[in-house]
Amino acid sequence: KLQAGDSLESWQEIRDALIKVEGFKSMEFSTVYQRLEYKSKIFGYIDDVELFLDAEKKLVKLRSASREGYYDLGANRRRVEQIATLLREKNIID
Repeated sequence: KLQAGDSLESWQEIRDALIKVEGFKSMEFSTVYQRLEYKSKIFGYIDDVELFLDAEKKLVKLRSASREGYYDLGANRRRVEQIATLLREKNIID
């Protein structure tokens, strides 16, 4: 859940934090949606990370998925945990 304050300002802070996560490649950004691409370290696969902002509820929904392959060796789960930890450290989310 987003901390108290302006949801759109927090949304921009989230964008700024996510481009610093290892493997960042590119981004699509709007006022309610962010889609980022990350390149996996080991195999070089592209993974998609999507975030949706529900400003009314002050919630951010986060999803990370591999584009190809059957097993990602836990890379997407680790990335989601890394992103959540980063946003907590910056006091953007609870």
